[in-house]
Amino acid sequence: MKRIVQYCVSAILLFLGLCVIINEIDNGISFVDSIIALAFFVLPSVILFISTRKESSRSKKSKKEEKPSLDSLPSPDYYSAQISAVDLITKLLENVEIVNSTIDVDKYFSTYDECFVLINDLIPYEQMQKLPFKGDKPSSMLKSFTEKKQASLHYFLERSAKAYASLVFDDSTCEKQNAYESFCQLLRPYYSRFDAENQAFLENECKEIFYSFSMDDATDNEAIAKKAINIVLTCQVASTTMLQRKLRLGYARAARTMDCLEEIGIVEPAEGSAPRKVLISKDEYFCNRTYYEDLIKEYYSVFEKTTEETSASESQITKGFDDLDGYEFESYCCKVLAANNYSNIEQTKLSGDDGIDIIAEKEGIRYGFQCKCYSSPVGIKAVQEAFTGAKMYNCDVAVVITNNRFTQQAIHAAEQTRVRLWDRSKLIEMATKV
Repeated sequence: MKRIVQYCVSAILLFLGLCVIINEIDNGISFVDSIIALAFFVLPSVILFISTRKESSRSKKSKKEEKPSLDSLPSPDYYSAQISAVDLITKLLENVEIVNSTIDVDKYFSTYDECFVLINDLIPYEQMQKLPFKGDKPSSMLKSFTEKKQASLHYFLERSAKAYASLVFDDSTCEKQNAYESFCQLLRPYYSRFDAENQAFLENECKEIFYSFSMDDATDNEAIAKKAINIVLTCQVASTTMLQRKLRLGYARAARTMDCLEEIGIVEPAEGSAPRKVLISKDEYFCNRTYYEDLIKEYYSVFEKTTEETSASESQITKGFDDLDGYEFESYCCKVLAANNYSNIEQTKLSGDDGIDIIAEKEGIRYGFQCKCYSSPVGIKAVQEAFTGAKMYNCDVAVVITNNRFTQQAIHAAEQTRVRLWDRSKLIEMATKV
């Protein structure tokens, strides 16, 4: 508005000057006198106009200087800076969640360090307007992270100690001592970050967590499955014979447990007789423990319902093989194999069979079976004979079938030689198809 008034005053003065000149010329005044008169009116107008232009120029320059400076930021573009800050904040939130949930020692410390780097990267953006800083500013966050470093470490030690202690599947004092020492070994490279309080916590409370932890005796299917998960996560390989030996299970129950682990996504499907790969880490399991336990419960609820429907017929099945002699039991096993889609089934000679009683094929794999109808558990000798006999008959897989169960020595030998052990439960399961 001020500028418009100034322009109007200049125009009026200029107009009055022209009117005076015209009037003077009409009255006979010389041309030089007329120019002097015009200058009297025009000069103030020119000065006023120049003053107005300078003031306008200063106003524009002042507004330009009021814009936020981005010289200290990585990008010269203001909106790019906003996007960069949002990306840093998102990454920081993800890392904070990992720090508060992980049980992996290396991941905890590396992620915590990365949080400090991200916060320092956010500090130059703190003075920017319209950036998504709700609550604490980056400088305040850096101070808080520094102050709470030892408290965070304390909660991590407690959380990870409980997780690692639950992986101890043998309640012996020696096993617990070894587990605690292994846990300390993982933490040793980071001892310089511990204050005196956390060092004492590791040496006392964490040690007590390992020594006081005890899994209930695994008698039901769900408890056995949870113990099996602890074993395969520790060993990072999985096999039915390994579960038989470590959990003292029969073949059928160990195989069913392995099927459960496959169904819920802990281990990969079987490929021949090779050990299975474990699909998740300890960290992933403990972060999603409730989810996996729900899957185990669902799996066995379906299994138990099916078992109730078939249990009535099992007693009738066992009467069919418990009273057989050796050769009759071999013939019965041939019928069972045929009912389970085995082909090219052949019984070897009665004497001098080199440890193999039946040869059969399934899905391109050649199997050699030794059949034992015993009133007592089958020992290691049967495993050794089956292993040797399978090589004599060029079989890919050796199997020992019995109407009873196997000794611990036999289970251990089978794991070493990759001989499969089918006990009473497995035989009943297969015989239901006859």
